Amino acid sequence: MNVLSDPADMLDCPASVGRPYDGNQVRILDGNNNPLNAGEKGRVAISSYMLMDEYHDGSKPFMVLEGERYFLMADYGYLDDSGRLFLMNRNGEIHSQHDVYRIEEKIRALSCIRDVALITIQLEGVNHIKCIFSTDQNNKEKFIRLFEKIHEEAVKTGVINFSAHCVDEIPYSPSGKVRFSEIIRILDAA
Repeated sequence: MNVLSDPADMLDCPASVGRPYDGNQVRILDGNNNPLNAGEKGRVAISSYMLMDEYHDGSKPFMVLEGERYFLMADYGYLDDSGRLFLMNRNGEIHSQHDVYRIEEKIRALSCIRDVALITIQLEGVNHIKCIFSTDQNNKEKFIRLFEKIHEEAVKTGVINFSAHCVDEIPYSPSGKVRFSEIIRILDAA
């Protein structure tokens, strides 16, 4: 992500993924790719000497801003007044104001949760947050209570359209990224 957290930042602001390091710039953009101010939420764009030229499929998700070439990330987030980046969610196709990463962390902290991943999808033009999770909980009553707690964590953040589905394991790529296309397939089959 072209940002680093130094030890002081990790202590002062553990929710941040860090600040851009030398040779990198991070901007947050609105839906029309206009720069936003600190604290405003939008799509993450990165300018760096390390950027690739294009994706394997030939697509080039770049734009020029004030003479600098920026890569449009799939992530949404915001910068604070100190330039620290806070990521909220990871689906570049759908703009959502919900902080999916924080919801994930709250769910991950629940007892019995082995792993969790959230994704925002659109159904009939409305954003829905879908949760898949794995658990070791086999007791029916405790499993039902776990489901209730998962929903409570989502509702606390203002999420209205939310559903959770238990899976044996969450699909990851060899590089450790959640495979969203497989999640969609799992959810469609449920």
